Amino acid sequence: MNRKIKVLLVDDHALFRCGMGRLLSLYDDMEVIGEAGTGEEALRTAAEAVPDVILMDIDMPGEGGISATASIRAHYPNCRVLLLTGHRRYAVAGLQAGARGYVLKEADEDVIVNAIRTVHKGGVYLQSEIQPAVVGGLQQSGTASVTEREAAILRLIADGAGNRQIGDALGLSEHRVKQHISAILDKLGANDRAHAAAIAIRQGLM
Repeated sequence: MNRKIKVLLVDDHALFRCGMGRLLSLYDDMEVIGEAGTGEEALRTAAEAVPDVILMDIDMPGEGGISATASIRAHYPNCRVLLLTGHRRYAVAGLQAGARGYVLKEADEDVIVNAIRTVHKGGVYLQSEIQPAVVGGLQQSGTASVTEREAAILRLIADGAGNRQIGDALGLSEHRVKQHISAILDKLGANDRAHAAAIAIRQGLM
């Protein structure tokens, strides 16, 4: 039996955490292993509970979700942050801070669940409704040039594919996929896969 996805809920509204916890409990492959109401509390809880995915709000008292995402990325790189918020305008900042995905609180249940599964597998999830915010807000000097193969890899990354899935789709070994992704990050000046996907969307590279 596959291990459940361990989820940490971070939101300053206890009622929202309660509702989201009940929702995720309906899925056999997910387990809520902790809650936090601030960014500072999220860091402490992440150290103790070691979640796979952190479902993070942005607008919270004290250290907000963007800053907390950067801190978690620095201290707990194996924890993947999925930003779940009511704000569209922070998408670029969230991705640049190291978030693996960005979903609006108004999203349907299946969108949120799919996003959690995607980032857990190492993919990137950008809800379609916030992609215009990414395109309009990401500041990247110049336009990079990528090969057709690299563009195909970027499309698969944006769809949430992991290295093995990318390799299977394109007939490449995982090692070769990693080499291509490393080259893509260098070309785009991206911090990680999520940042590369955001840049590619903005520049129309896919």
